[in-house]
Amino acid sequence: WLARQKKKRYIKAAKKIKKKVADWVKKGNVNAVHYHSLFEAEDAALEGKSDVATKLYPKAKISAARSGFQHDAALISERHAEYLLHDLKENDRAAQCFQDSIQYYKGWGSDYKADMLRKKYSYLWTDAIPNEITFN
Repeated sequence: WLARQKKKRYIKAAKKIKKKVADWVKKGNVNAVHYHSLFEAEDAALEGKSDVATKLYPKAKISAARSGFQHDAALISERHAEYLLHDLKENDRAAQCFQDSIQYYKGWGSDYKADMLRKKYSYLWTDAIPNEITFN
């Protein structure tokens, strides 16, 4: 019973935040666009709409990266990879998303997080991930 109540509370809070971010985007806040796309992707994933989710995660990542939010691009790539790996069982695509996430975390300066992901998911790829990355 308690777990169900907590879940309801979290869902209610998440919906409230999602609505607030959607309102910001409608009012022209370009810094919230990638969050809105991420929330939409997460909703689609939870609802089993894989075709929608697999389009929205990359949209969110690209929006974050183009806006200079490397840490958000890293997180979005990681969430997308986890969805591909655990829900869709698409290991090759998940591996690419994890590698993207690692590169974004390293580019942002979070070597610890990048190394943690590299170690945790290294079984997904055979080629070494470059330690250095350059952004154009």
